[in-house]
Amino acid sequence: MTAEANGTARPLSRRAKGALAAIVVLYAGLAVLYSYATRFRYGPDEPAHFVYIQSVALDHRLPALRDDNVYLPGAAISHQRQQPPLYYTLGALVYRALGRLPADGIWRVLRFFSIAIGLAVLALQWRLLRLLFPDSEGLCLAGLAVLAFLPMFTYITSVVNNDPLAVLLFTGVVYQWCRMLAGRSSLADVALAGGLVGLAVLTKESALALVPGLLIAAAATGTATGAAPARRIGRAALALGTAGLVCGGWFLHNLSAYGSPTVYFYDRPFYTGLRDALTHPMGTSDRPGLVAVLGLTAERTLLFLWVPWWATGGRIPKAPYLVGLGLVSLAVLMGLALGWVDRRRGRPGLTASQSHGLALMLLTVGVLAAGILRYVLFVDYTALQAGRYFVVMWPAMAVLSVSGLATLMVTARAKAIGLAALVGVWLAGNVAVLWLVRLWYHT
Repeated sequence: MTAEANGTARPLSRRAKGALAAIVVLYAGLAVLYSYATRFRYGPDEPAHFVYIQSVALDHRLPALRDDNVYLPGAAISHQRQQPPLYYTLGALVYRALGRLPADGIWRVLRFFSIAIGLAVLALQWRLLRLLFPDSEGLCLAGLAVLAFLPMFTYITSVVNNDPLAVLLFTGVVYQWCRMLAGRSSLADVALAGGLVGLAVLTKESALALVPGLLIAAAATGTATGAAPARRIGRAALALGTAGLVCGGWFLHNLSAYGSPTVYFYDRPFYTGLRDALTHPMGTSDRPGLVAVLGLTAERTLLFLWVPWWATGGRIPKAPYLVGLGLVSLAVLMGLALGWVDRRRGRPGLTASQSHGLALMLLTVGVLAAGILRYVLFVDYTALQAGRYFVVMWPAMAVLSVSGLATLMVTARAKAIGLAALVGVWLAGNVAVLWLVRLWYHT
């Protein structure tokens, strides 16, 4: 068991408590400023999300799947109908509680609802960090600050959309995995992990990327350690079955209504299938090849990974930004690799629970990336703001980032300086992006 699990985690110093409070207050302040800087209906797909909430709140039904994004009593239309309904059901409860407020007033409160979810994400992120690094308050504070001051996270949690709830549930799943990896886990823990994955899928279908990690965590932890393969398979089946019970109805509903368990409003693929993609990898005179498409997707993924690029008016120099973020990502991966090598060689480094938890996080990031690439190639080629879709994994990616960078720094002083510099750059970037967002929306 970890120190935290035994209730013996090192108490926070007064300075650390002050830093923790400052991070939370700064996040809340930045998110509120983003909310006011972004004009109503100008957040990503905000009108479609708002109509979906209206339809559930006022008509107790899902909107029709079309592109008009208009609320009509009993006949609402939204292209976001492709999204699962959990966030919109909660948003509908908020909507109905607001009574007769004007539309803009309701919109404002729903944005504050997103910020409240963002604060819940930070609280859960803190518990995750303390679970993984109970004796390193600096690493925990850096991991929290990297998430809190990420411009994409702060921006997305300040407008009306289903991503904040998806981020919260993704983080809950990762936290539950790490709890299971830290000690003996019961069948109730396995079922809880499966239930959280089911709720995450009911919020955003990208949560299907959590399924491989769920199966591994269920089969490899707790009473399954050293157990017969049949017992391991049984625990994995329990986790998967619980997830299916929670979210399976959504896919059955889609199958009944549209003839497919998954529904996409846009159907604009680059390629009809893998064979088509591999036929001319370098392209032809009238069609880009797979190599060019992959390169563009990688560029746009990095471009939107940190910054809400669409809301900055293109005023950020693209080349330095891409190079800088690419180098930071490479350093993180190098640090994680060195940490795992040190552990394999018996040198001080990652503990077993840290190593396994970080490995599951990295696996999930990889599965999510593969899903995004599949979507771009075979569903909708215009979905090149792919970096935005990683926001659901940013809490875990923040943990990976600070862990990997800390491994590269040998002394405690170097770790403190390096992580403080990273947080400072993140915070300065957030302030700059907020200024650009204000200019872009003319608020």
